[in-house]
Parts: sequence; structure tokens; C-alpha cells
Amino acid sequence: MGSDSSGFMTGTDASVRYRIADGKNSSVYVHWDNPWDGVNSWDQNIDQARWHPPFPLTPPGAAQARSPVATCSRAPEHLDVLWLGPDGAVGSTWWDQNIDNARWHPPFPLTPSAAAATGSFLSAVTRVNDHLALFWIGPDGTIGATWWDAHIDSAIWHRPFPLTPPNAAR
Repeated sequence: MGSDSSGFMTGTDASVRYRIADGKNSSVYVHWDNPWDGVNSWDQNIDQARWHPPFPLTPPGAAQARSPVATCSRAPEHLDVLWLGPDGAVGSTWWDQNIDNARWHPPFPLTPSAAAATGSFLSAVTRVNDHLALFWIGPDGTIGATWWDAHIDSAIWHRPFPLTPPNAAR
């Protein structure tokens, strides 16, 4: 079970994701983009259920000023975080409690530079476990998309493509 919210507490683009696994195990993750992509988390079973101090997920300058931040949990133990880079590329990092000692992975671009317009929205959708689709507005007003599936094409991110003709979005 989860939920997303924009503009949470800071007045900047942000999101909140919570999970209730079995009524006994709950956790909350808070993500924001001011002044850098960051994360704060709470888990009722860790550190006497105290909130953890914020820490950066990326180096400074990885995200555009006021970039939207999208989060997606494809499985209860996995979290993807996405943003728009200063060059217009869509950037990402991820965490999985069962991989690499539950460390966050270094950020990486999912698209070439100039894929997204400055001020674009960014939406991440997971319809099934092990699949993630992303959407944004391109510089020419198209709705851009890319996708990843753990079971297709050696689990690579696919080349971004337009869903609409130019000037469909502003």
C-alpha cells in the first residue's frame, strides 16, 4: 500500500511514500528537491522508530532548480527516485533492501540531455512488479516516455520516445 503527495512541507516539489506490509511493519519515506535531492525515512522497526536525519541521494547540482521528484516502489523492499537534471536528462537512483547491503546506488541518467523541458512534470508508474514507466514533457511539447522491465531486453532502460506530436503539451 502506498501514497504520493506533491509540495509536501517545503513548498517545493516532493513526494511521500508509505508502506504497510502486514499491519505490524510500516515505513515512511519523504523525498524533496530543495536544495538537492534528499531523503528522510522512518521505519517502526529500526532505531526505536525514530526519524532519520536527511541525507543527499545525489551530488549537488544533479537536479534542475525546482525539479519535480518522482518516487516509485515496484516492490515493498525497493524504491526508485527520479528527477530532471540541469541538462534536461531524466536522472535516477534506486535502493533495494536485498541488494548491495541496502545501499543507495549512484545516480545515473535514463535519457539523453535535453529530453525534458525545463519545468516539465515527471511521472513514474508501475503497473506490475519489475516494470517501471516514466513520462515527461519534451522541449518540443511532446509527451516523452521510457520504460524498464526486469524480464525484457536484459533489463535495460529503453530509448525515450514521443507519445504525442509536437506541441501537444505546454
